[in-house]
Amino acid sequence: MSVKNFFSQSKKLFTADDPAFRIGADYRENWSRYRKSGTKIEVGGHIGTYPSPSVEPFAFHSDKEINIASVFFKASLKKVQILFPNALLRVIYIPTPLMVYRLKSESVKLYDRIRTINSEFAGPLTNFTRTYLYNQSNRTCSAIETASISVGAKFADSREYLRQTSSIRGYLHGPVDPAHFNWEGYQAIGRFISEMLNNTTTVSCATISD
Repeated sequence: MSVKNFFSQSKKLFTADDPAFRIGADYRENWSRYRKSGTKIEVGGHIGTYPSPSVEPFAFHSDKEINIASVFFKASLKKVQILFPNALLRVIYIPTPLMVYRLKSESVKLYDRIRTINSEFAGPLTNFTRTYLYNQSNRTCSAIETASISVGAKFADSREYLRQTSSIRGYLHGPVDPAHFNWEGYQAIGRFISEMLNNTTTVSCATISD
């Protein structure tokens, strides 16, 4: 909507309730992807399921790719410091959806997201052990934390907070769109960010495991 308004030649701007930006149907929960899955997670005080297979590119990155990504991230933080020299930087690490939950299955089937100049598609279905996924998440978090601290930014890892929240309150994603926070998820990450911004607390990367 914002892009359309930016390029619009009309004096009348689009608004959020414009029919052009509505699907024309009431929202309906759809848990079918969860019911079909055999991937078990701890959620809402019981053992539930996580929609699998799903697209989780983080699992496919090599150590070299993670390190290169952290270099670009560090450069981005430096650019922000140049643009806003008086700003205090705070980096909040938000994990991929899968790592918001405590896994109960020994392995999980995932897709990579393959991007080319002209297309985007899912890669081959790949099986990952629970231990590998936890370690991969820990490696990624540590790389971002190191980059953040190196430029003087305060860092906070939200993974353990979100894992504890999901284990008590239930799903923080889906059900229609498992790749993004739902209302409960945005409330949770909002509380975490608010707490981090209102004090000088830093939260180093947790070593998540069973």
